[in-house]
Amino acid sequence: MMNADLTSSRNSFDEKFKMHFTYIKVTAVVLLFAVNISALIFIAHVVKPPPRSSTDCIKIESDVESNVSEVSVNDTLCTYVKQFPLPEHYRITVCLYRGRTRIDVRRFINDTATIKGVFLNIKQWKYMRSIIPRIDLSIADA
Repeated sequence: MMNADLTSSRNSFDEKFKMHFTYIKVTAVVLLFAVNISALIFIAHVVKPPPRSSTDCIKIESDVESNVSEVSVNDTLCTYVKQFPLPEHYRITVCLYRGRTRIDVRRFINDTATIKGVFLNIKQWKYMRSIIPRIDLSIADA
């Protein structure tokens, strides 16, 4: 008789333990989910870049008359900007940023720079200028 009581007592304990263990797992999953969401919300507020003010803008000098809007180009941290318009909505921009000169050939749509373009440093620009005669010959041969 005693053995039967122990067996039923053990089975009862196992059922209660399984039920409690299930509650513990569900609670842990909910808690982990809440912590992850809280961390993501915190990171989103910390990493957000500060809004730029109009005081960051600089005046543009241009050798060529064009309808280039100063607002889109002036939204930069460059200390020097000179821009040259090209046909079909492209522009060459010379910019001095953190002590390095950049030459940027980029397409603009509605006076906003697009990702279609190429950035060259001075070494790349000088090399490109040196091979222009060979490029011109290749164009003529084509």
